[in-house]
Amino acid sequence: MLYDQLSSPLMFKTFGISLEGSKLKIMKREKDVEQKAVNLYLGVLLGAERLKNKNEEYGLYGRLLELMRAEYRVGMKTMLDVIDTETDLLETELGLEELSAQQLILEKDLINMIVP
Repeated sequence: MLYDQLSSPLMFKTFGISLEGSKLKIMKREKDVEQKAVNLYLGVLLGAERLKNKNEEYGLYGRLLELMRAEYRVGMKTMLDVIDTETDLLETELGLEELSAQQLILEKDLINMIVP
């Protein structure tokens, strides 16, 4: 008797329970998850490009520091110029470390989303 009451169409109408509504919610949830996965993937790609650019920047500052030191030795640059370049190199290195950490987090999140 209780089963008949709970499974009656009137019960579904009374409590607003509908199979189609549930299907729509599931489809929306699937789309949300797909969109999140796409966003994470795009974030990983963008992060990889930023990391590549920061690596190149770091290499350029390293070469610039070598040139600054050489010019300092021959009297063309001051010690302040060398220190400024060292500071730029260290700031770039810190940025590289931050980007690397962010990239690892994005990749981990993407893997966790894809692999159950």
